[in-house]
Amino acid sequence: MIRRKDGKADERNRVTGPEANAGVVRSFYDGMNAHDLSAAYLFDLDVIHHNPLPGSPPGRAGNERTMRALFSAFPDWTVLVEDVVAEGDKVAVRTVQRGTHEGEFFGVAPTGRPVEFSAIAVYRLEGGLIAEEWIETDRLGLLVQLGVLSLPWQTGGVARG
Repeated sequence: MIRRKDGKADERNRVTGPEANAGVVRSFYDGMNAHDLSAAYLFDLDVIHHNPLPGSPPGRAGNERTMRALFSAFPDWTVLVEDVVAEGDKVAVRTVQRGTHEGEFFGVAPTGRPVEFSAIAVYRLEGGLIAEEWIETDRLGLLVQLGVLSLPWQTGGVARG
């Protein structure tokens, strides 16, 4: 991906097709692992998030907010890309995400706990940018690891919040 001096993608050099689309998505995850906020520019300004995090603004601004929240709450955040499958204008990705909870995360005070959870995402690309995103993360597993929730078999009874 070629970038201008202001960090935005250069629209003149867009390549399309499944392999190119997979490359854009891999570049996004590379940016996440480098904690590079400019990775948000791989998303269209008006990207559609089909299941955003609570309180996230629409469009690319939602990506930027989520990235800032993750990097602040989990300074050692990493994403291991396990699988990438591309066909037509869609790219599916299976990941394992890890970090240590050292800052507030959506109202949860820092716990110092390490977390690891899986996610599956499907992206639709248009014109070399991510135009739509469907992502399912193991939010329940994350909340249990942070100590926000416990499961019935962990407490001998009803789940507590």
